Amino acid sequence: MKKGFTLAEVLITLGIIGIVAAMTIPTLISSYKKKEYSTRLKKFYSLMNQAIQMSTIENGPTSGWLLPDTYAQPEKFWEKYFAPYIKTSRTEKGTIMTVPIIGSGVERDCCIIYFPDGTSLLLYAVAAVDFVYDVNGSNGPNEYGIDRFDFLLNRQTGEFTGYNYMGYVDSDEYTIDALDRENILKLCANRNAQYCSQLLFLDNWEFKEDYPFKL
Repeated sequence: MKKGFTLAEVLITLGIIGIVAAMTIPTLISSYKKKEYSTRLKKFYSLMNQAIQMSTIENGPTSGWLLPDTYAQPEKFWEKYFAPYIKTSRTEKGTIMTVPIIGSGVERDCCIIYFPDGTSLLLYAVAAVDFVYDVNGSNGPNEYGIDRFDFLLNRQTGEFTGYNYMGYVDSDEYTIDALDRENILKLCANRNAQYCSQLLFLDNWEFKEDYPFKL
């Protein structure tokens, strides 16, 4: 008589496999996302720096670039200084809810730029121009520090970095006096997720073990 597995043994084995899968699959997915997002952030950072270099040849130093209106027409800024040097799928007008520094966030006009790889960029202006890169395009959750990362262009130096505005003051009168990693990590985790892009910039676009958000 051939020996085989009983129904109970098969069910127990399937149950164990299911438990192991439930424990490991989320970790594997998170690890995959970290690598994918890291690669896309590195590519975007390189792409933007190349565009800035080429644009300065034709348009002069970034210190002379004209900012768009505070609440309107950011698409004109993109069309003049970046569009000729970057391959895109399409652009359109839209709105974005900014992250509140004090009080509530504000909905602002933005220019949405779609790239061939499925990522997108939301460009809007306040006192400066923010470049909000979305690593998965129109897919959710559309949250800073998870799939959206804010970049700033220093027009005086031409440097393109993560969000590193030093004038941040909250209701507890906390003011940035240093842009070291420890301080930026605290800001990313507890106060304003816009600073997560600067944390990644300092970490060479790698999601370290202490990165405060789960992808």
